[in-house]
Amino acid sequence: MNGRAVRLGGVAAGILKGVDLDVAPGGFLAIIGPSGAGKSTLLKVIAGLMPHEGGIECGGAGFERLPPHKRNIGYVPQDLCLFPHRTIAGNLRLALRRSRFSRAQWPGRIAAQLDMLRISHLAERLPTCVSGGERQRVALARALVGEPSLMLLDEPFSSLDPETAERLRGELRAIHDRLGLTTLMVTHNMEEAFELGDRVLRMEDGRLCPAVRPRCATLHRESVPGPDMPDPARGRSTLQEETTMIILSDAELDALVAQDVPCGDLTTDILAIGAMPARMTFTAREEMVLCGSEEAARMIERAGGRVISFAASGTRTAPGTVFLEAEGSAAALHRTWKVSMTLVEYASGIATRAGRLVAAARGANPDIGVACTRKNFPGTKTISVKAVTAGGASMHRLGLSETVLVFPNHMAFLSGPLEDWVSRAKAQVAEKKLMVESDDVDDAEALARAGVDVVQLDKMPVEAVAEVVARVNRLGLSTVVTATGGINVENAAAYAATGCALLVTSSCYFGRPADVKVVIVPKG
Repeated sequence: MNGRAVRLGGVAAGILKGVDLDVAPGGFLAIIGPSGAGKSTLLKVIAGLMPHEGGIECGGAGFERLPPHKRNIGYVPQDLCLFPHRTIAGNLRLALRRSRFSRAQWPGRIAAQLDMLRISHLAERLPTCVSGGERQRVALARALVGEPSLMLLDEPFSSLDPETAERLRGELRAIHDRLGLTTLMVTHNMEEAFELGDRVLRMEDGRLCPAVRPRCATLHRESVPGPDMPDPARGRSTLQEETTMIILSDAELDALVAQDVPCGDLTTDILAIGAMPARMTFTAREEMVLCGSEEAARMIERAGGRVISFAASGTRTAPGTVFLEAEGSAAALHRTWKVSMTLVEYASGIATRAGRLVAAARGANPDIGVACTRKNFPGTKTISVKAVTAGGASMHRLGLSETVLVFPNHMAFLSGPLEDWVSRAKAQVAEKKLMVESDDVDDAEALARAGVDVVQLDKMPVEAVAEVVARVNRLGLSTVVTATGGINVENAAAYAATGCALLVTSSCYFGRPADVKVVIVPKG
């Protein structure tokens, strides 16, 4: 097979908004993005399954007017679309009906594809009688049997278990290289996209933009944890998977840049240096837990720069560690360096304090949880939550729906026996946890006896917290004891040693930002 170049010019259909795209012959382009961004729509347009505006070329020839069966495309839709009443071989036979191969060639083509994908033994079975991984192989074989010059893959591994998906990813890339295909794949999975793609783009709201690959492994290995930072050898590394991290939207990032430099960088303009090629580096001046690097990278890319590499949020950096490198015009880099640096410094300050508090608490009690309250500065919730989780802590009642928390200000309006209102409250929210805050040892014991799920001890001395834990254990009650109010890195170990299950703190939000150095120099 010979993969052909693909070119799209101003393609619009449904959510798609003037998409321009070039894929080299034999290239493997992966497109990531959220649901509803337009990824599947793009593949359907290329396959000829949806009307559109704009031009589509394959191999230098326009084929937007060609019907789907004449485009010589192999297409694997997300739900595979195998015909359940036809055998595996029958599904491939159907795909050959309008191909350039004669009927005499069909048996050989089918046998070759089934053999290449190691499913020859399934030829006479129905799709409903094989596993998910085997169905995926059948769909690939059906797409390849007509010897296409272009392959379109829509979330090809989304329904598979991780082990099967990982194995098939390797096989798919090997097939792509062996056959010289041109391939377009859309996926939600960032790891999948960067493992398979020669190039990765991001689709958001019907538009394509560059996707930045986190390159954190080398930086993480070279970083040296200090005595008060979490040690990955203890099984609680602060390095998080980038796919699970909260990501600020493009609109939020654009608003930050517009707020900082609404009309561009004046100094760059008056010095007439904006068009000069430049290089920018972000360096940690101190040991810290990094956060916000993904957002910094995307700001730079959206301003017209090109990010070469960056370390992921959650990476522990030693002083002198370069954690982000970018290049581009001096105008693009100067436009974003201040706001991106400020965001990283603010978020990394929170993440570092969270990491140190977690390390202190788990040094005394390896199983204790650490959660940060909702008392972040107004308007900074998203980045604050990301920073807290990057540091290895969690959020306390983030959505206000996991638990019902009763404060003394609520209890002041209640009357009657404690057990009665506790019982009524638990019955009304049977799927949630009932938490009650207390600042007195005896009251806390009474709440535990009444059957509350969690007693949250507010601003109680270490000794008092230990006494409540001891009483609950002595009574054999299942009530969880948590401590909050005034907990910080200095006293976290003492509170953790009381045996309580969770420390709740606001201290991570308050303190100086991390210290980051940004250098921009001419590229020469």
